[in-house]
Amino acid sequence: MISVVHGGYQLEMLDQPFTKSEIEKPFIEASYLFFDAKLQSLTTNFTTFLEIEFENEAGELMDYPYLRISQYISDRAKKKIINCEWNFIRNNPDFVNNKIAKILRINDPDFDFLLMLKDLFRKIQRSFLKTKVSLANKFLYEPFILSGSPVILVAPMGVGKSLLSIWLSLRIQNGIPLVIGDKVWMHEHQKAKVLYLAFEGNEAEFGEKVEKIKNSFLQNEKVIFNLQEIEDFYFLFSPMPFYTPGVREEIRKIISVYKPNLIVFDSITSALIGKNEIRQAEYIFTYIKNVLEPRGIAALLIMHPSKQDLKEENPMPKGSILYMAYPRIVWYLALIGEPENGFEVELKSLKDNLGLRRNSYRFLINFEEDFYEIKLVQVIDENEMKKKIADYCLEFLMKNQKATPKEIAEYYNLSYAAVSKALERLARKNEVVKISRGSYAINKQTPTIAEGNTDDIPF
Repeated sequence: MISVVHGGYQLEMLDQPFTKSEIEKPFIEASYLFFDAKLQSLTTNFTTFLEIEFENEAGELMDYPYLRISQYISDRAKKKIINCEWNFIRNNPDFVNNKIAKILRINDPDFDFLLMLKDLFRKIQRSFLKTKVSLANKFLYEPFILSGSPVILVAPMGVGKSLLSIWLSLRIQNGIPLVIGDKVWMHEHQKAKVLYLAFEGNEAEFGEKVEKIKNSFLQNEKVIFNLQEIEDFYFLFSPMPFYTPGVREEIRKIISVYKPNLIVFDSITSALIGKNEIRQAEYIFTYIKNVLEPRGIAALLIMHPSKQDLKEENPMPKGSILYMAYPRIVWYLALIGEPENGFEVELKSLKDNLGLRRNSYRFLINFEEDFYEIKLVQVIDENEMKKKIADYCLEFLMKNQKATPKEIAEYYNLSYAAVSKALERLARKNEVVKISRGSYAINKQTPTIAEGNTDDIPF
C-alpha cells in the first residue's frame, strides 16, 4: 500500500482501479501518472475515491504542466474537481486547496491536498522504479531475446531485419520453438505477448510480410508443432516519432491493456528521427528503465549502423556509446552473397556480457508467391572457427616461407578480417612473426624449456 498522511487525512493509491476504464490503472512512466486513489479522514467517517492524472517531461511534480482530478460519485460516474495547468496551481496553491476542499465539503484549515499529492507521487515513483521483477527464465526467447531487458539488432537497409523480427515475433507470440533443418532445436518456449511498433515502411507491405511468414509456418512447420492457426501479435504503425505525445499516449494505453512481454521498435532510427544520436539513446533508455523494465517487459531495438561503419568490418549502431553500454546483448545482421529469389543472412553477436557460448546463426530466406520462408540452417561456434582459422594460417605458412593475410584468405576462401585477427593472435603467442609489407612467417626462434636448465627457472 502506497499512502501518505497529513493533517488528519490519508491519501492512498489503489492497486486496482475503483471503476472499469479503457486504461487499466495505475500507470506510471517518466512523463505520465494516472491512477485511482482513496482519500479518507482519520478522525471522521469521510471517505471518497478520486481519479488523478498529470503529465510532463521533467520528472518533478512541481514542473507538471497539467493536473486533472475527478471525484467518483458512484462506480460508474465521476465529476471533475480540477483540470488546469500546474503553473496556475503553483502560483495559487491556497486557492486550489480551498477549491478542492469546497467541492469535497471538507471544512478543515489544515487540509492540504497538493502537499499530500506531491508526497504520494514521490513514493509512487520510488516504488515503481525499485520494483525487481523475478524472472523464471533468463531468456524470453533463447538465445535471441532476454526477459525484461533490452536487446539491440543492428542491420543495414535491405538485409531483412524486419523480416527476421516479424518471424521472431510470430514464434514468440505462439510459443513456437526454434527449428534447425527438420528438427526442433534444444530450446522450448512458452507463449508470450508481443507489441510490434513500426515507425518506418508501408503498413500494407508490412501486413503482407506478416501473412506470408504465417503461411510459411503453416506450410513447413504445421506437422511438427500441430499448428492449426497462427495468432497475430499486436501491431501499431506510426508515421509520427516516438516522442510525439499522441503516439506515447496510444502506446501507454496498449501497454496497460494488452500487457506485452516484448516490445519491438522498428526502427529506433526512424522512431527518434530529429534528435541527435546521444540524445536518442538517452531518451529511449530512460523510457526502458522507467517504464518497461519495472514491468518485466523486454525490448528489441532495431537500428541502422552508422554510415562510416557500413564501409568497415566493425559495424556499430548509430549513437553507439550508449547503445553499446546499456544493453547486455547486441546483434548484427549481415547479408551473405547476392540476393536473388532468396538469400542467406548471418546473425552475429557484437556484445554479450552474459558469459554465453559465442555463436553466430545463419538463416536462409526464400521468397515464394504466397509465403516467405525463413530457416535457421547453421549454428556456428565462433571460438571453434577461430581455432580452425589459426590452424589454416599455420598450415599455409608451414608450406610457404611467408604469406599475407589476403593470400591465406583467398587460398582457403576465408574472411580477410578473420585471418588478420588470427595472425595477430598467433603473433602475440610468438608462434608467427610479422615481417616486411604485412607478411607473416613461422617463428623458428621461439625458445623452449628444453633448451635451457630447468633449475634456473625462478618459479
